[in-house]
Amino acid sequence: MSQGTVVDRRASRNGSARPFPAESANRRAGNLFALSRLPGLILWGSLVLWGGLAAPLSAATWEGLEVTMDASWPGCGTGGYCPIRITVVNRGQPRTMRLTFMSDVGRAPTVSRTLAVQTERVRFSLLVPCVGHDAYGRVQVTVDGRDVPQLGHPVSLPLARDSGTAGPAVLLIDTKDADWSRFKTAVEQIVFASVSSGGGSFPYVTPQVGDDHKYIAPSELPTEWQAYTGLDIVIVSQAMLERLEAEVRRALLRWVETGGTLLVHSVGPLTGESGLEGRLGLSPERPGETWSEHAVEQFRSSLRPRLLGLVGALSVDPFHDFSAEAWVVLLESIGRPRWEWSQRHGFSARHPMRDFLDFLIPSVKGVPVFAYLVLITLFSIAIGPVNYLYLWKQRRLNLLVVTIPLIAAVTSVSLFAYSVVAHGFSTRARVRSLTLLDQSTNTAVSGSRVSFYSGLAPSGGLRFSRDTAIYPLWPPDGGFESGLVDWSEQQHLASGWLRSRTRTQCFLLTHRAERGRLEVTPADGGVSVANGLAWPLASLVVADDTGKLFFGEHLATGEGRRLVPVSSAQVTEVRHRLTANAPQLADHLQGVTYAPPYRHGGWYLGNADMIETSYEDNQAELLLRRLAESSVKPGEQLGPRSYLAIVETNPGIDLGMDGAVEEASLHVIVGRY
Repeated sequence: MSQGTVVDRRASRNGSARPFPAESANRRAGNLFALSRLPGLILWGSLVLWGGLAAPLSAATWEGLEVTMDASWPGCGTGGYCPIRITVVNRGQPRTMRLTFMSDVGRAPTVSRTLAVQTERVRFSLLVPCVGHDAYGRVQVTVDGRDVPQLGHPVSLPLARDSGTAGPAVLLIDTKDADWSRFKTAVEQIVFASVSSGGGSFPYVTPQVGDDHKYIAPSELPTEWQAYTGLDIVIVSQAMLERLEAEVRRALLRWVETGGTLLVHSVGPLTGESGLEGRLGLSPERPGETWSEHAVEQFRSSLRPRLLGLVGALSVDPFHDFSAEAWVVLLESIGRPRWEWSQRHGFSARHPMRDFLDFLIPSVKGVPVFAYLVLITLFSIAIGPVNYLYLWKQRRLNLLVVTIPLIAAVTSVSLFAYSVVAHGFSTRARVRSLTLLDQSTNTAVSGSRVSFYSGLAPSGGLRFSRDTAIYPLWPPDGGFESGLVDWSEQQHLASGWLRSRTRTQCFLLTHRAERGRLEVTPADGGVSVANGLAWPLASLVVADDTGKLFFGEHLATGEGRRLVPVSSAQVTEVRHRLTANAPQLADHLQGVTYAPPYRHGGWYLGNADMIETSYEDNQAELLLRRLAESSVKPGEQLGPRSYLAIVETNPGIDLGMDGAVEEASLHVIVGRY
């Protein structure tokens, strides 16, 4: 392909993977990019040799305080939160401590937390969003407002994966490491088979399977579910699982429900539920969430979906009893689109996103180039020849020192006023959300793509609950620059995340308790429903105990109604509502191919730093598309005792602010009753 060739960004991903223009130049740019990273890698290697970063951090003491930090953790190469696990022991008087992670070398968020420490032992994680390319820094500690360098320590967080690295990020919960050789051989077989068949995500280079795995002792595990968001698979034995603290088990289950995969091994003979429901707090086996049996050589495994995630039970210890071929069978049963972070989410939170422009806010157009050109042209004519000729005729050229700045000020005010009129000061948002609601456990998990445009960004930044994971989506020529996060009371994105008059997007994963429910009761061969949810429903499809579908619409909160069997016209109506605001390029952008410019001194060059993914592969987006594209009826993906509801208003999706005005949004709830 010649340097000037343009390839449509929506071309098939079966091998060419939609390259940008000047592809050969970008390949050379990738080499330059690798060289630009060399100084940072040398510094990292030096720090490792000094013993400051590679191993768990030793305890530091000061005036009765003992602080231990450990930042060693697998995953986070394409997104998620890396937990700096901290233990504070206070043997003196009550103190107020503030711990802050600050980047030294690369671009990484500044993350802090303030807590009051009594005479006690406190264990928590300082969760650092992995959104930039590098994360070398130091945790600083202040006690009662006083900086205490003795308690601080340098840390190294996981580096961003490059575009040629493949394989899952795996955490093994155990007191000792395992033999990973057969596991890695299996991953290599799957990855290289995918590339040779044309289904790989690495069109320019041969992928390298990384050793992104680590074992962590049970006593060192975080109790926050976001701490596991950078992982793909967690492996633990049944005996170890039973000994985990209740808070750790709860965090693991929440992570599974938001899309993770948990494998429990050495459970013995597999019979149905394998005894995991009680230990993990899973709801009883039900349609759509049943155990599926898989033969792995002479052994067996069971897999069961749980909301967006997957739970697996293995009869034996795979590190001891599995061959590489057995690992291949197990990993293929799980599926690579599930066990690789960027494929599961459809993007990388640490790299630019190719389909960023597919999800813009309709009322926010591009830069008004024509209007600005007209104003600048009028400004140039007025401040130049018109101004000069007029004053020359009046024989008062000395007033140029007054008129020139005055005309410039009037022009500046006019440009600002035009911008205000065009976009205002409010914040507009476009949201595409899917909420999975399990009414038997009062559990709701939401996956939401959000697009923001703020005329004037909120002075206090964005404030999310602790139950939400936020992953930024970067445009093709963008990336992380700076940002503050404060975990003291909530997840406060204080600055740097939402900028005024800048297109901003993110993906939100929320896990919350939800007591609202749709009450469904049989009624003379049909069903009656009562809307106990907090939101009015535009359309509703309910599957009864046998899977038969019933339809209703415009159901207000608290309203009860008997539903009618779904008709073909109603199927068309539901499908239209599900697809009306699907992500796609705006009309004025059709046919446009974007080539990222060279960013001198930046962290990436051209598209050398782009991971080949598509948001179409996002787990929530896949389910939405399956519901809409069902060959017969939108409800056939539901299964018995389930429902699909298109909600008229935001169904509790936390946008980080109050007052954001939504447009072109879609909110869908899929529930089990």
